[in-house]
Amino acid sequence: MRLRLKLFLISAALVAISVVAVAWAVSATTRRAYERVERTHTDALVAQFEQEYNRRGQGVSERIAAIKGTESVLRMVVDLSRPGGDASPYVNEAAPLATSQQLDFLDLLSGNGTIISSASWSARFGYKENWVLSAPVGQPFLRLWDLPDGNAVALTAVAVITLRDKTFYLVGGQRLDRQFLASLALPEGMRALLYLNTTPSFAPANLVSTSGGIDQPERLAPLIDQVRQQNRAVSASIGWTADPASAETFYTLPLAGPDGNWLAVLLVGSSQRYLVTLVRRIRLSALLVGAGGLLIGLALSWWAASRVARPVLELAEGAREVAAGRWDARVEIASKDEVGELARSFNQMTGQLVEQRERLVQAERVAAWRELAARRAH
Repeated sequence: MRLRLKLFLISAALVAISVVAVAWAVSATTRRAYERVERTHTDALVAQFEQEYNRRGQGVSERIAAIKGTESVLRMVVDLSRPGGDASPYVNEAAPLATSQQLDFLDLLSGNGTIISSASWSARFGYKENWVLSAPVGQPFLRLWDLPDGNAVALTAVAVITLRDKTFYLVGGQRLDRQFLASLALPEGMRALLYLNTTPSFAPANLVSTSGGIDQPERLAPLIDQVRQQNRAVSASIGWTADPASAETFYTLPLAGPDGNWLAVLLVGSSQRYLVTLVRRIRLSALLVGAGGLLIGLALSWWAASRVARPVLELAEGAREVAAGRWDARVEIASKDEVGELARSFNQMTGQLVEQRERLVQAERVAAWRELAARRAH
């Protein structure tokens, strides 16, 4: 292998290793920094959601307390506290009260949990709701409400009215839905989804977003199932297409009811498009820098090889001339480095060889004259 090729391969290998190492280090650092920023934004969004969740829950409690003090509710309580009180005239009492306080759900119940009036499902008059007997009073919580066409998840609050020895319950709530999500301020590249756990298995219709439905909701099924099985917050990356830039990292926040069973999941999605694009740019820049480095390495290796190989070739040619009998061969001295020193030593050697040859020829001539003289004298 020629010297020029060796130098080029060595310089190319050094440039390639350096560029790859720098590109990898920059990509890794960028990815870690992006993940830290992403996690900060996610934590801020979750904190914002929890703040809004608590604010709305407190609002539901205050509205139930306001209904508790209305004249119509107090009249109902007084009438039903009397012996033989009839609840049928109050079957439709809940609906106008719920509308006045902008509640999606409102049930008026007797002391044993029997429904007196229901704003969301009037046909449930006379049904018993035993859970209300042990429900937290004045403390908002998440509850699954039964509806004629399915179920709904709502922030719920319970108030108790006691008159004489009679107890009555007021249960009201607001849906956890798209309007709730729309109140959140989302950073660029992030979105929030809600999954309402109203069915035993994953149902795409239970996914709620600020824009309505989402494309390919079934891709989120494994993540929801994982939350369902582990009953804790998990995260996963979802690739929507074959393009890595379409990937989205989801962080989950399960929302449980008083019994500990989760009724909804907040999904915070963070797009990976910016990170993938940035990494691609870093790799492209590294490729361009590497190509430029290889060209520079080629030029430098060619120059270095010329500086080293040409004098060496001249020395080799001079050595061949000496071997062929031209003892006065000389090489041109163009540098003061080790190669130049070698050339000077070569020229000095050939000079000494010429001098020795001349002395040898002179000695042979003297010997020949002496022999001739001796013959003549004889």
